[in-house]
Amino acid sequence: MPDNDAPTPPAGDGGAPPAGEGSTAPAAGGTDGPKDGEPSGGEESISLEEARKLRKENETLRKRAKAAEEASLTEQQKKDKELEELRAARTSWEAEKRDLRLRESVTDAARNLNFVNPTLAHRLIDRGSVTYDDDSGTPTNVEALLKDLLKSDPYLANRTGGSWGGGARGGATGGGTSDAGNDMNAQIRRATGRN
Repeated sequence: MPDNDAPTPPAGDGGAPPAGEGSTAPAAGGTDGPKDGEPSGGEESISLEEARKLRKENETLRKRAKAAEEASLTEQQKKDKELEELRAARTSWEAEKRDLRLRESVTDAARNLNFVNPTLAHRLIDRGSVTYDDDSGTPTNVEALLKDLLKSDPYLANRTGGSWGGGARGGATGGGTSDAGNDMNAQIRRATGRN
């Protein structure tokens, strides 16, 4: 028997260097992905429990990062950031307030001008043409805008008792075949027996 003083490698090692020391093979369970269209035969998928664990860890890390970012801000930077948020909220509130005032003014003016549907009149005016009072912020020229709208589109006004479109309403005139005995009132009287 030959006497061999050289140490033998441990079984199953195959002479490969320990992990992390020049090894180019991926670690167990690691995925390198398929290369040039090769099938991904040996990849492992993660379980639902592992995915939940990773999501929770991700959320925790995001919270820590946000807290670290906020902690790194100086007191003045925090106040500046808060002031900016308050200014944005105020601008939004003022725009909403202006819109509500405009709607109210238009609805009131449309009602006074006898619009068919005063609540929808605010949709018909050009908002860019509206002027506002500098002190109170109320619209100043809404009635004039609505009058111009009625001039261009007279059908928007409720014309009770008048003629719409040039034709006669309810009377015996108009060049048709109606006579005094054929108007609506005469027909109602005949139907009720009050002829």
